[in-house]
Amino acid sequence: MSKSSGFLSPAALAVAAITTYKIFNDKEKRRKLIKLFTTRAFIVNLFVIIGFCYYGLNIEDNNEDSKRLKESIKSGILGMIIALMAFVDLTLAPFWILFVAAYYLQIG
Repeated sequence: MSKSSGFLSPAALAVAAITTYKIFNDKEKRRKLIKLFTTRAFIVNLFVIIGFCYYGLNIEDNNEDSKRLKESIKSGILGMIIALMAFVDLTLAPFWILFVAAYYLQIG
């Protein structure tokens, strides 16, 4: 049996759907996330991170350093997602996120 690739796997979609459901059905979690995403410093830093990730993931894989950069960016994105889950008090979601990333994307 071969592995499905990427975050579009059924397992990844299930984790995303359940996590989204848990966040938006809990007023406190939703309030914390809205407050975070309306903070100027967070938004500026998020745009810097998005720009850096976009640049780093679109360079050519012509040497070992560029491959290491891409793997590091993927790990950083995963860390940021886990930090957001901790911020809204989702304690079990990081396990499933790490599981899906390690299994389907060979990250972690």
